[in-house]
Amino acid sequence: PVPVRFLFVLLGPSSTHMDYHEIGRSISTLMSDKQFHEAAYLADDRHDLLNAINEFLDCSVVLPPSEVQGEELLRSVAHFQREMLKKREEQERRLLLEPKSPEEKALLKLKVVEGEGEDEDDPLRRTGRPFGGLIRDVRRRFLHLQ
Repeated sequence: PVPVRFLFVLLGPSSTHMDYHEIGRSISTLMSDKQFHEAAYLADDRHDLLNAINEFLDCSVVLPPSEVQGEELLRSVAHFQREMLKKREEQERRLLLEPKSPEEKALLKLKVVEGEGEDEDDPLRRTGRPFGGLIRDVRRRFLHLQ
């Protein structure tokens, strides 16, 4: 037995002008990308899967099917792609750190004033007492419900 997480089934008429073999190759290319694979595994619905495909395509560099003039072109494309990925990761980090609502801004100011660090917010940190993590989690969530 082979462990399988994904099964892609493509059904269609045989008289169409689509090349089903190429569609299969496209899906295998998508699934070979680690980030897309993880996003597809975590996708809850069609919208999440389409967003993952769009992110993959945004990071892709397409070369024409003609012969490449030399290895220098491939090196420059690889360098360009690395730079684009770095810029994208930096942009995603900035968006995650940026508060989006007035409530989040107020909570961020409170944390800075109170001096709360990331260590105190770590939900996986051991407390050393039975059900300590559960108690800490209930307290943390209770503050948001008030």
